[in-house]
Amino acid sequence: MTPGAVPVIAVFTKNRTNPAYAAARLGADRTAARLGARTVHYVPERPDDIAQQIALVEQAIAARPDAVVFVPVDATAMNESVRKLNAARIPLVNIINRLDAGERSLRTDNGHRAGSRGWFPGNG
Repeated sequence: MTPGAVPVIAVFTKNRTNPAYAAARLGADRTAARLGARTVHYVPERPDDIAQQIALVEQAIAARPDAVVFVPVDATAMNESVRKLNAARIPLVNIINRLDAGERSLRTDNGHRAGSRGWFPGNG
């Protein structure tokens, strides 16, 4: 991240139909704003579409976010995409639905905040 730049968090959810994912996006927006970051949301147009989420991961890698918050549409189908995020050295926080792959991911228990891990300036 460039010094003085606003951190960007790519937020992946499975769909826009489930209220839990709407709440996750809202929570990400609010937390990012409080920590001086901004979010970019990546949501498949067709709910739970694996191919679309794979393509969205490729878009995010090209955009080089500072971190990714990730709800996979499928635990195993997204393994290669997670490996690509890891290879790009983009920190990944896996929330709500567990990933099978994730050698460099942080799995939350829905009670931890990324800011408390010192990922953002002025926090922990």
